[in-house]
Amino acid sequence: MYKAAVIGCPINHSISPIIHQYWLEKYNIQGEYSRIHITSDALDGFFRDFVNHDLRGVNVTIPHKESIKPYCHHISDAAKMIGAINMVTKQHNNELYGDNSDYFGFITDLKNHTAYQHINKDIAIILGAGGAARAVMYALINDGFANIILMNRTLSKAEKIIQDFTNNMINHHCHITAQEWTEDIRTDSINNVSLVVNTSALGMKKIDFSLDFPFPFQRLPKNAIIYDVIYNPLKTWFMASAAPYGLTAINGLGMLLYQAIPGFQQWFDYAETPIIDQHMHDVILAKTGL
Repeated sequence: MYKAAVIGCPINHSISPIIHQYWLEKYNIQGEYSRIHITSDALDGFFRDFVNHDLRGVNVTIPHKESIKPYCHHISDAAKMIGAINMVTKQHNNELYGDNSDYFGFITDLKNHTAYQHINKDIAIILGAGGAARAVMYALINDGFANIILMNRTLSKAEKIIQDFTNNMINHHCHITAQEWTEDIRTDSINNVSLVVNTSALGMKKIDFSLDFPFPFQRLPKNAIIYDVIYNPLKTWFMASAAPYGLTAINGLGMLLYQAIPGFQQWFDYAETPIIDQHMHDVILAKTGL
């Protein structure tokens, strides 16, 4: 039986086992995907003993995405650039390969929305400067955006990300700038922005962005897309604040589903691409109560 898991602290909230179990049953694969609660203190022992586990790989969630780097013998270019690892695979020689599929989940979900197929890729705005912002930036650069504006309440954090990307990414033609996310966003280019991605935790909070932390949704083109990487609640407060302006708004559930594909294929020896359809969404929503 193939075995994989998701590790983190806390871990009970993870819906990754529901995703993988759905595919295991759908494709009649003898496999198991579980949750493993691991504290930061126990991380060293877990990975040093990984060769003795019957696990073929693990997903990694908070707070371990950055701290597991030393335990990986090899790290993908994407994970190096993003600065975080969300999946580890035990290779045939028992060496561990660290990768990041968050960027893949984000851009794959985005491309599956018709609205994205009709926008220009002139300017995108990313709100927040954490690990999710790095994954989104990596995805948008590789998908051909000409300009990316990274906004964060602490400007120095945004500037640090841009410095990392500028120093390490080559052969791309994307112009990246940092701006402070203040209560009054003033940017002359807002009229040409086709995509706004919120990677901050504000999407989870009961905030009326139009009052508490204004964003000029009304100045965006009518075909602009609002994307929030948060999926709980399914309609975040950031999305709700954009609703009066008729903009396409997308939550992060699709990103979560699509990021699971590479791990499932590797750990359960599934050569095809597992299907994500409405029935799968319905099953996950029913089991999670989202």
